[in-house]
Amino acid sequence: GQGWVGQGMEGGNQMAVAVEQAHRMSSGDLRWLVDVYVQVQKLRVACSNRVQAIEQGRDTGDPSVVLRLAEMCEDLEEKVAVHISRAVKDHPAYEWLSKIRGIGPILAAKLVALAGPDEAMARRDTVSKLWAFAGLSPDSKLQKGQRAKFNRRLKTAVWLAVTSIIRSGGPAARYYYAAKEYYAANRPDWTRGHIDNAARRKLGKILLACLWEVWR
Repeated sequence: GQGWVGQGMEGGNQMAVAVEQAHRMSSGDLRWLVDVYVQVQKLRVACSNRVQAIEQGRDTGDPSVVLRLAEMCEDLEEKVAVHISRAVKDHPAYEWLSKIRGIGPILAAKLVALAGPDEAMARRDTVSKLWAFAGLSPDSKLQKGQRAKFNRRLKTAVWLAVTSIIRSGGPAARYYYAAKEYYAANRPDWTRGHIDNAARRKLGKILLACLWEVWR
């Protein structure tokens, strides 16, 4: 409940200009900002890994060029993060999300951007439909050769949120530890890994249930 309710320099400059204009966008474009952030972050990590590989002799090339690209990506990543932090504050669920220890503006933006938009949430008249969309329903397991019936990115965002909440040690983490204790006592045939995953899933479902209630 609501209790804890390259393309090179030119391409980089063009993206930076687009991001600088993002503050004039509607909150409905929050997902675009999140997508940009994720892509830039991936490129920055790839560049950093390449520099490390060159320095360790596992790859060849001029590390100064790749390092410069990594720095450009890091700068752009920071700019996008600033605009995401501004845009997400307009979302009806942000005030509640911002009070959960372990969930910052970027993670909050990922959750609402991937769970939305508003009209999609409005059509989910039961929280179980949101759980299914996030891959947290009993029948959400992927079958070999079949296409996922849920949003993998939202499932990943929920899992990141759960992990961050647990690591933060905040009040919301108690749901994880309570579930973990219950499963350990009542599921003697489960492994520790199974118990941990089930407890994380429980916390994720509680998080989404509260998000569904606050948002609607």
